[in-house]
Amino acid sequence: MATPTISGSGLTAVETCPAEVREILHAVNSGAELTFEQGLLLATAKDPALEALVAVANQLRRESVGDAITYVVNRNINFTNVCFVGCSFCGFGRGPGAADAYSLSFEEVVRRAREAWERAPRRFAFRADCRATSTGFSTAICYEPSSMRFPRCTCMPSRPWKLITA
Repeated sequence: MATPTISGSGLTAVETCPAEVREILHAVNSGAELTFEQGLLLATAKDPALEALVAVANQLRRESVGDAITYVVNRNINFTNVCFVGCSFCGFGRGPGAADAYSLSFEEVVRRAREAWERAPRRFAFRADCRATSTGFSTAICYEPSSMRFPRCTCMPSRPWKLITA
């Protein structure tokens, strides 16, 4: 690994950080797995220790993937906002009898997916409440029509914890 330097000085960022952090950064560079305590020390790094951490992380990133920047166009399709959990985590869920509760038809979800696909997304994410997910609606959308109608896209049904908690 090339030693990251601090702008305008001959000193490297690693040389100016505390010895304990320097040892951890050298361990990281050699591929060692960190302990929880070492990770916590890096996560709370400040001043020279943080500068060294950022410099080493940037160098490792550069060696691993280079300087090219990539991204994935993602389209979240919320096929319902009806929520039976009531945790307020997402901030948009509504009770089953709420005036502004909605559940999109299968055809409307496919229409929205097609609209997004025409704009060249690479991933669809279908989101809904835990129990709405358990109906299999998102799975049907992801693995049946979407994969056939939108072949260049990756489909992601609701998160596994939602299936488990349903």
